[in-house]
Amino acid sequence: NICGVVSAEYRNQHRPSAPEVYGVRNDLFLFFLVTHGKMFLTTVNFAKSKSKYILVQMMSAAGTGYCFNRKRSRLQDKLVLRKHDPIVNRHVLFFEKKKIRSI
Repeated sequence: NICGVVSAEYRNQHRPSAPEVYGVRNDLFLFFLVTHGKMFLTTVNFAKSKSKYILVQMMSAAGTGYCFNRKRSRLQDKLVLRKHDPIVNRHVLFFEKKKIRSI
C-alpha cells in the first residue's frame, strides 16, 4: 500500500451501498454515480429558477418624459420614489412604468 494501491479486501469493505454524487458542473449537471464498482455518466436537466431582482423603468410624474432605470426585488410592491428631475429642476415623484428585464 506504499505506492497507493488499494487492496481488493479494502475496496469490498468500503464500497458504497447507495449511489454517491461525485461531481457537479455548471448548467448541465453531470453526476458520476458509483454502484457496484462501476461508474455511470448521467445528465440531469433542472428547471431554471427565477431571478431575485428585476430592472424597472421609473418615469417622472411631472410629465417631462425624464426616466431612469432602477433594480428592485421581484417580491416587492411597485416603486414610488421622490427624486430630482433635471428638466424642471425640482424634486418630483417617480412611478414605476414598466419592467425592463430580470437580473
